[in-house]
Formats: sequence, structure tokens, C-alpha cells
Amino acid sequence: MTVTVATDEYGKGGVRIVKVVSDGIGDQVMDLTVEVRLRGRFADAYTGGDNSMVLPTDTMRNTVYAMAPEHLGPDIETYAVTLARHFLASPAPVDEAEVSIVQRPWARVGDRPHAFRQVDTGRRTTTVVAGQDGVAVSAGALGLRVLRTTGSAFEGFLVDGLTTLEPARDRLLSTEISAQWRYTTNPADLGATWHDVVQRLVEVFCDHDSKSVQHTLYAMGEAVLAQHPEIDHIWMSLPNKHHVPFDVARFGIAGGESVYYPFEVPHGVIEATIAR
Repeated sequence: MTVTVATDEYGKGGVRIVKVVSDGIGDQVMDLTVEVRLRGRFADAYTGGDNSMVLPTDTMRNTVYAMAPEHLGPDIETYAVTLARHFLASPAPVDEAEVSIVQRPWARVGDRPHAFRQVDTGRRTTTVVAGQDGVAVSAGALGLRVLRTTGSAFEGFLVDGLTTLEPARDRLLSTEISAQWRYTTNPADLGATWHDVVQRLVEVFCDHDSKSVQHTLYAMGEAVLAQHPEIDHIWMSLPNKHHVPFDVARFGIAGGESVYYPFEVPHGVIEATIAR
């Protein structure tokens, strides 16, 4: 029997780095987790144990730190592009270098320029893939918790012998938005564009007359593409974080329609890519 290495990639994940960047008014904390992945002609390392063309993952970690003083500024996309291009130009037989970054957000405390608190949700992300045909830049948001108490329905769904869910003309809707979008051309201000996309996502979630989570997801993606011609598609995940009304009437207590039992799992999984 003859077997072969059909696909392979390797890299370094979970590289934590913090850099303090001055913006002229005060400091900005860049708190990042970086992952590097290389794809190329590394089959000999698997089949014969030949490491002569394998760049150590330890070197990848060192590179993340070594390039930060000069190249890590307020935009994680620019830093990721620099790293990806560096690894693509490595002496290793790299056909494609991918760099993904998740940023933990910190906000200034009041008007203090040097004191911060960590923001709980809405981490900024980027994924850059550098290959022989060019560089593709994607940006995104991870774990943005949002909730609306009204204006969301779910009716007219398929019913079978095991369906117990009751139709809801108006319900509480909570989700944790994760999104990733790809630029066809990089905007002049990456940071401003990221903030504007996130604002559009949140505004549409809050204001849309929702017939389902799917219905609102589509409206959110449509709004982003209408506002930003430099984005060719946006992928979103909107898990339905269920809140079940808790029946306090059984205890002889009124007002139970405003009391909910929230639970994280199981939850509905709703994902889609909205493209031009």
C-alpha cells in the first residue's frame, strides 16, 4: 500500500503579546493573541523525518515579538500583513502564510490617559493570507454580546411529531455576534472601517423587525455590504442564547412575563455568508 501526505500545515498558536502604543492623547493597549500557519512543501518532514526545510515554530513566536516594535500599531490588519509577508519570504518552502490575530479590547477609564479597564465583549480579529497570487485581508469581530427585549418573532416553522416549541410573536432575543468580512481593497482607515462595520451590525440587530434570527442575520449583512463597497462578503454566526420565561404564576405571583431563565447550552446555531 502506498500512502501520501495529502495536505499539511503547521505553525504557532496562542502567542500572547502586549504593546503600549501612544496616540498623542494617551496610551493605547494592544493586547493580542497571534497564530501563524504555514502551508507548502513540507511532506519530507512527515514521511522521512527531514527537518532541513522546517522553520521552527519557536522562531515564529520570536518573530511575532521581534517585528512588534516597528510594525505593531493601532491596526492589527497592518501588523498581520507584515508578518504574513515575512513568513512567505522565508527560506522555507512556503506557498501560503496565514496570520490570525484576536485583540482583547481595553478602554481608558474616564479621561485618564494611562489607566484602562478590559472590555468584556467584541474582540477585534483579522486573518491575513499571503500567497504567490497576493495578500487577502479579512477583518472581524468575535463574541459581541447583544440583547433586545422585544421586536423579535419566530412563527410558522416546520412542526413534526417531536416539536414542542410554541410560536412566539414577540420574544426576547439574545446572541453573541461573531463576524468576519473580506476586503477587496483595503480601506484608508482600517480602524474606522472596523468600528463602522460593528456599529452597523449592532444597529441593525437592535432595529430590525425580526421574523427569525436568520432574517435578522441577512439584514445585518445586507446593511454592511451596502455601506462598504470594499467588502465583498461577510460571514456571521449568531447563536441563539435562549431566555425561557419562568412561570412564577404557579406560586401565585403576578408579573412573571418579565422574568426569564437564561441558559448557555444548548443553543441554536445560525450561521451564513452574505455576499455580493
